[in-house]
Amino acid sequence: MPKMKKVLIILATALVVFACNGQTPKNKHTDTSTTPKTITEKEAIEAFKKQKHRFEIKGYKIYYNEQLMKLDSVTHFIKRIGEPSFNKRGQIVWGTIPIWGFRYSTMERFFIYFRPFFEGNRYFTEDSHDPTAKPLKQMPVIDGYMLVEGHPIHKDTTPKELSEILAPIYGDNFTNLMGTPTIVFELKEDQIKEIIPHWGADKAYDNIFIGFEFIRDPKTKEVKGLKSVEYSNFMM
Repeated sequence: MPKMKKVLIILATALVVFACNGQTPKNKHTDTSTTPKTITEKEAIEAFKKQKHRFEIKGYKIYYNEQLMKLDSVTHFIKRIGEPSFNKRGQIVWGTIPIWGFRYSTMERFFIYFRPFFEGNRYFTEDSHDPTAKPLKQMPVIDGYMLVEGHPIHKDTTPKELSEILAPIYGDNFTNLMGTPTIVFELKEDQIKEIIPHWGADKAYDNIFIGFEFIRDPKTKEVKGLKSVEYSNFMM
């Protein structure tokens, strides 16, 4: 990828992010149960296989329980993962799956949650009169791990730990955007059509963005943990 274009993509990615608002040993993970302990990567993967919600990032694709998640028509998206609990005013929320998204006739972007939606959210609270507040409060979270190219991550994964996983795998597609690990892919036509079946009316939207949102302590500004993963496409 040309250096100047990569810089422009990173800047465009920053706009997307703003619009939305000590090292552990390798192959070790903190158990996400109420009794913290260190477990091996192999044990974490075995625990992942038993989860109800199994999300995997493989390259520019995200899978849910082995199904490819596409930025498809809303109708087709719902057929794949089930009926949402809220689907109005351009937003869509599931009460049985940890997903919140923005939609028109097609899915524009979606977020997958490791932590409750309102945790660390200072501007939109669960007692808001917004009609999405109740369904977002009821939305579940990932019950354990997500796999990134076979590596388990969880709600207590730090930006440093995530960067150490992503950087050697994704190379030039990986960047740290204001301290937040981010993956950006510029796709070829056959690749983008696999993710966005209706793509073609505006061929400028050929980039896939995978971002990771962390929450911070409002006083110390220290990272408390991984909150969500965003998946979207944008124009470059």
